[in-house]
Amino acid sequence: MSSGPSVVPATLLAQHLHHERAGVVVLDDVSLTVGPGTCLGVVGPNGVGKSTLLQILAGLLTPGDGHVQLDPPDATVGYLHQEHVPVPGEPVRDALVRQTGASAAEADLVAAATRLGQGGRHEEEAYAVALRRYESLSAADVDARLAGGSPTPGNLPANAPSGAGSPTSPSGSSNYGGSPTAARAADSGPAPSADTLYSNGLRDITSGKYDLARSEFQDYLHYYGDTDLASNAQFYLGEIAYQQKKYDSAVDEYDKVLNNYPKSFKLAPARLKKGMALIELGQKNSGIKELREVVKRYPGTEEERRARARLKDMGVSVTATAAH
Repeated sequence: MSSGPSVVPATLLAQHLHHERAGVVVLDDVSLTVGPGTCLGVVGPNGVGKSTLLQILAGLLTPGDGHVQLDPPDATVGYLHQEHVPVPGEPVRDALVRQTGASAAEADLVAAATRLGQGGRHEEEAYAVALRRYESLSAADVDARLAGGSPTPGNLPANAPSGAGSPTSPSGSSNYGGSPTAARAADSGPAPSADTLYSNGLRDITSGKYDLARSEFQDYLHYYGDTDLASNAQFYLGEIAYQQKKYDSAVDEYDKVLNNYPKSFKLAPARLKKGMALIELGQKNSGIKELREVVKRYPGTEEERRARARLKDMGVSVTATAAH
C-alpha cells in the first residue's frame, strides 16, 4: 500500500468490521492498523473470512458494519486475487501488472497526457489525477520490482550490482536531439538521484516535453546504467525518437534495448516499435520481419496482438511463406 513514490507514508485503519454471507457471520468486530512498512499476515483455515477481510480492506467489498479509513484519503490499496481465470497465453509478468492496476494506470496516464493538448482546466485536472494514480501504484518501478530490484532506484549507487534489466555491455546513448543537461555535461558535483531523473523523464515524456525527457533519460543511463531501470530508460529514448518521427534514431535506440538488455521486460515492445519504425522508413520487408518475430517470440502479449493487427492492415501473412 502506498500513496506516492516513497514521499508520503500511507496508513490503513479498519475499525469494528462486521460482515455476513448468506446469514452466516464471517467477520465480527475486526479492527486492525496497517502502517508504513507493516507486514501483516492473516492466518486461518479455509472459509473463515480471510479473503473477505482483504477485499473489504481493498475497497472491493462493503462491510455490513464498521469502516475502513485511509490516510491520506487518496492512498492506494492493491489486491491480488487468490484465484483467477488466467488469460490464455498471458505471461506471469503481464498478469501481475494487470491485476495490480499498473498497466491500466499507465494507459490512463498516457491517454490523459494526450488530451492535455486540447487545453482546458478539465484536461489538466484529469492528468493530475492520472499522474497521482500512476505514482501511487509505483507503476514506473514495476519491472524492477518484479525482477527483484529496488523500487526506489535513487537509493542505489551508480555501480550497484546488475539486475535483470542490466546490460551485458555498456550501452551508450545517441545524442541525436541536442545537448544533455548541464549536470551531465559538467560531470562535476553530486549526480542527480536516479529516482528524480527517471520520474522526471516519465513525467516529461507523457506531457510531450520530448527534448527534456530525452536529456533526463540520457542522464539516467550515464549515471545509473547498471540499475534495473536502465533498459526502460533506453526504451523510452526510442519512444521519444519515434514520437518525433526520427525513425532512424528510433531504430538505433530500440536496437540497444534488444542487443544490450537480453533480460529486459521491454524486449517485446522494443521489437514491435522497431518494426513499425522500419516500415515508416519505407523498409517494408525488414519491418514485416520484425513484426513476425514479435508474433513468434512473444505469444499472448499485447505486443503480439498489435503486431498481428499491423500485419493484417498491411495485407501480409503473419508467417513468411516458403518459396516453391
